[in-house]
Amino acid sequence: MCRHRLAFVFAFCLVAATALAHPGWGIVRDVQGNTFFTDLKQVWKLAPSGELTVVVPHVHTHELVIDARGNLCGENLAYEAPDKWHDYFWRRSPDGRVTTVIADGGVTRGVSLLKDAAGNEYSVEQNNHTRTRTVLLKRTPAGNVTEVAGGAFGAKDGKGNAAQFGSVGGVAVMPDGSVFLVDGSALRKVATDDTVTTIARGLDQPAKLLHGTGGLANPRSGLRLDPAGNAYIADFDNRRALKITPNGARVTAYESPLGWGPTGIWIEGEDLYVLEGRHPFGDGVRVVRARGGKGTVLAKVD
Repeated sequence: MCRHRLAFVFAFCLVAATALAHPGWGIVRDVQGNTFFTDLKQVWKLAPSGELTVVVPHVHTHELVIDARGNLCGENLAYEAPDKWHDYFWRRSPDGRVTTVIADGGVTRGVSLLKDAAGNEYSVEQNNHTRTRTVLLKRTPAGNVTEVAGGAFGAKDGKGNAAQFGSVGGVAVMPDGSVFLVDGSALRKVATDDTVTTIARGLDQPAKLLHGTGGLANPRSGLRLDPAGNAYIADFDNRRALKITPNGARVTAYESPLGWGPTGIWIEGEDLYVLEGRHPFGDGVRVVRARGGKGTVLAKVD
């Protein structure tokens, strides 16, 4: 079953509903070298040949995951005024069949796309309007949901509910069950014993975007880790992909040109596959392959 962090996406979209635009961050690649990405209207497939096709039409999808069986998984989360949500989960098999995994209205607390090797699902429950409480949830394969860490809205390291989170953006789950989060302008880690530590702060500096972020509660929603433990963050505000080492050192791995900003990242060897959105806001996405700080545009959708 496939699911992302429901509460986070709800909070994200609640903010974005009154804004000009907000980007998706879903970009993944399969073992055949196909790249899948979202433009919030449909999901696209970029073949190694350069052919670009729509493979999941009419879905407002933010996050994408490829599971162990090669299925492409995502959610459709759309807002219909007044105060009505459409939320269901879909799966596309390697042979191209698209099916609904969880029907509209059937999504329950803690269901997520993000899993560890044992099949536990992780999600963030928050509301960026009230800003009263932010918690990391863990849902076991049996359906039991527990609060791993967090509680009152804030920024505090500690263990379990003694720790505090603010506005969480990108989330990455490692096979052992440790979780990395972009919390406001900080990169934080939740260890397998539920201890929360801050790896790096000040990820919002220097802020190049002076006129808002198109409704984003946290403009750093794309997060991936490489095998060496380096974190790569799509920093939309500053039009860059940041690399954060395990000891907190940072370097700009790629910088988008004027008019574009990274929203999602996929790592493959020495290459970064970067999903970019219009900066500071607007329709259109691009896929860029970056290596050594230089980028090559592979696809563009207006």
